[in-house]
Amino acid sequence: MSAVSCDRETATSTDKVTEANEAGTKNATSASPSDATSDSANTSALRIEPAELDMGDLLPNTPVEKTVRLTNTGATPLLIRKALADCGCTTPTWPSEPIAPGASVDTVITMDAGNQQAVELVKRVTFDIEGADPAFLTVKGRVGSYLTFEPANIEGAKDDDAQPPVAAITVRSMDGTPFTIVALDPPIAKGLATTPALEQQVEIDWTRWREEGKPVRVVIETDHPIGPPLGILIRRSLRGNPNAPKADAPKTE
Repeated sequence: MSAVSCDRETATSTDKVTEANEAGTKNATSASPSDATSDSANTSALRIEPAELDMGDLLPNTPVEKTVRLTNTGATPLLIRKALADCGCTTPTWPSEPIAPGASVDTVITMDAGNQQAVELVKRVTFDIEGADPAFLTVKGRVGSYLTFEPANIEGAKDDDAQPPVAAITVRSMDGTPFTIVALDPPIAKGLATTPALEQQVEIDWTRWREEGKPVRVVIETDHPIGPPLGILIRRSLRGNPNAPKADAPKTE
């Protein structure tokens, strides 16, 4: 597994795929801030226990909540103005009232991996304190691999192809759980197998693809109990498109 950054947004009903899925659920390599742990040893009067919060093994689209304790080690009250995470997958809370000297309060941190698979998340939460140095918390979590698919993207059928080449996507179970592909969104599959298996294939119906407006993103839905929706990209071709820009004719002397 590799540490990743996941600036993801909440998925809509027709756009359920994160950037990690679009890469074919192959391990992402975009690292989170390298100083996430070094800044934890700060001089803030706010002590966070634990300084590194391990959320454990995460499942796709299943939020996990854990609690940390905030203690004021200083001589004056501490007012936390806000708490910010460096990624949308991590959501911190903070007390609205000042923390008295020597007092402690508990606050909840939530991590949600979304559609990501086969990654280790390492994130930082910054507690912004009025009139004092900020305090930092490192949050970690690991996501297993449940479904893989290939290819991650395919070439779209060309307008002048009377018989477009076959485009099939293979989906495999990585945890030994048989599954079926229940739908494509939009519905451009030629047919779907109804018998659960460790490997399934789905073929793109290019006629339906054209009727749906030639979508560039397709979501594969399965009945795997843990596996998230899978997203593929369909690259459009300009060949045969009458509206495509034309190259300038060569000049003659």
